[in-house]
Amino acid sequence: MRLTSKVKFWSLIIVMLALVIFPSSIARPNQAETEAIVMAVGVDKADESYEVFLQIVLPVQGTTYAESLVIISHEGSTVAEAIEMLGLNLGKRIGFSNCKLLVLSDSVAGSNIIETLDYFFRSELLGTGIALVNTPGSAKDIIEAGSSGTNARLNSIQNIMDFNKMFVNSSEISLNRFLKEYLRPAGVSVMSVLSTKTPDEPATESETEETETSTGKLELVNNGAGSIFKSGIKIADLSYEHGRGFNWLDPDSTRGKTRVEGVTSTNFNNATVIADLIGKRVCVNAKMVNGQPIIEYRIYCTMTLSQVKQAGGNVNLSGRKSYFDNELKQKLKEEILSEITTSLDLAYSRNADLMNFYGRFNRANPKAWKEYLGKLDEPGNYLQGIDVETTVYIEGKI
Repeated sequence: MRLTSKVKFWSLIIVMLALVIFPSSIARPNQAETEAIVMAVGVDKADESYEVFLQIVLPVQGTTYAESLVIISHEGSTVAEAIEMLGLNLGKRIGFSNCKLLVLSDSVAGSNIIETLDYFFRSELLGTGIALVNTPGSAKDIIEAGSSGTNARLNSIQNIMDFNKMFVNSSEISLNRFLKEYLRPAGVSVMSVLSTKTPDEPATESETEETETSTGKLELVNNGAGSIFKSGIKIADLSYEHGRGFNWLDPDSTRGKTRVEGVTSTNFNNATVIADLIGKRVCVNAKMVNGQPIIEYRIYCTMTLSQVKQAGGNVNLSGRKSYFDNELKQKLKEEILSEITTSLDLAYSRNADLMNFYGRFNRANPKAWKEYLGKLDEPGNYLQGIDVETTVYIEGKI
């Protein structure tokens, strides 16, 4: 069969394209040769300069993931300048698309951090869902601890953040959520806290289950703490106990443990009881009564018993018997209310509207809320006049 001139023409074009494209594709360097893949970012501050630490992956054939992790750093008068210099010194494009964590030290948090966060937000270097963490020490220590031993998975840090989102002991904060809270009228945001310790330092009771061990010099520690920011500046530490109290009011925190002592009931005699929270529903009602702002919380908790200890040892909880009598339920309610009260006392003492009461009243009754604010000598002190009424309901499961 003879080929037509049209077929010959297109055949020639295809051959020419193949000669041009295929060799260039073969010669093109792979991503690892031209790009440094960032897994975590840390920012420290000294005087008027910033130091940025990047945990990056530089894949080398025959090495493990942990062996491919490298930490690089550079100083600059701004975060942007430090990152630019890191790329120049490395000779590679810095890729942030896989970054999971941004760590800010107290040296950064002590001044307004919004400029730093705004740079990452507007430059779109980091995804808005990235975990945001404060540390009382150096951000460098967190990055290093996340690069050694078992922590080198880096998933360990993400696991901690995911754990905190669900359990009643702390709250996970993303870059996007932090900035949204900052832009509210109250201007109050919370940030999760990670710290480090040396392997020979004992862990506290709240740290025991959430500490990631490491064969390196430092270990990551999650003790359920947080930091309170107002107008972008850190104003207070949020302890493990305070975090628990606030999270009882948070519908998203649906797991945790509650310990009560001295339980004497039809089932127990001066027992120590540990109850697991397996479900929670929170109903909130903000109302104005004769010009007085009142916010009502109704917290419905579903719990099961995990351990009961009294004289003679642990109580066998097997079988189909329900141990949630009125005496035990009352003890659990009192403990939960005590934790909530302690946390609210902190919020009021710092004039920090962590619960966004402003937004709730403004949505529920904007006219009455505006009138209330207008009667205050200082509208920014609106929190002091709000009454909080909390009721806890306990449902026991076998």
